[in-house]
Amino acid sequence: MFPGLLDAPALAIPLAPIDGFFGVSAVSDEANLEATLGQYRALVEDVKQVDPSFVDDELLPPGGIAGLTWQARTNLINNLRMERAAAYYQILGNAGPLQVETLRFLQDAVDAAYEEAVSEADASRLQPRLSREEAIGNWVDFTVRKDLKKLFDSFGIPYGPGEDATINNRDYESSESGQSYRIPDARIGDASFDWTLSSKTISAPQIRGFFRADSLPRAVVIIRPSELGGAYLIPRPPDAWLYLWL
Repeated sequence: MFPGLLDAPALAIPLAPIDGFFGVSAVSDEANLEATLGQYRALVEDVKQVDPSFVDDELLPPGGIAGLTWQARTNLINNLRMERAAAYYQILGNAGPLQVETLRFLQDAVDAAYEEAVSEADASRLQPRLSREEAIGNWVDFTVRKDLKKLFDSFGIPYGPGEDATINNRDYESSESGQSYRIPDARIGDASFDWTLSSKTISAPQIRGFFRADSLPRAVVIIRPSELGGAYLIPRPPDAWLYLWL
């Protein structure tokens, strides 16, 4: 259902992390190494098909992939997935892979920020204005926004007003009566992203406002902490139904 999956590269790589997938035995470490090597080679080939100037030599330590911990191997594959997404976006103008990788990144970032915020709240180090949940939500909003900007900066992905990728920027809606706007947490091409603690549906004015924007998103992706339900997608309703809610 996710828009980016329709345009993603032909190479199929599981969304689940490879670390921990095979267990903890010596045999499983060999399988993990083999899986990592296979994904590494396929991803490098994918990136070079789009960007022949891409050089992967500096990505590996002197001992190669075998000398990496499982987590380091996972990080290596995740970075290559982002390299591929950045190449497709910047060279081919295809936002699909970037939408997918951003969602993967955001779920991890939201989970980490939520865990940290809860720990801070439990230690009475957060100062809520209205409620504990509001304080935790504000912490998650700020932290994830900062993390996403850092990610885009590190891969040279332009974002901001006037770009096809935005982070906490206005998404305008033009109409006969003038111009209004909503501010999605992020938008990449035809998908808006909203990280939140609460469950949201198409009946929420905020979500309907995202769909009415001039950017005409095909979907709004809600990212909640995994322990609260995780991410899900709200597809764009038919415009006739959308405007019944005006």
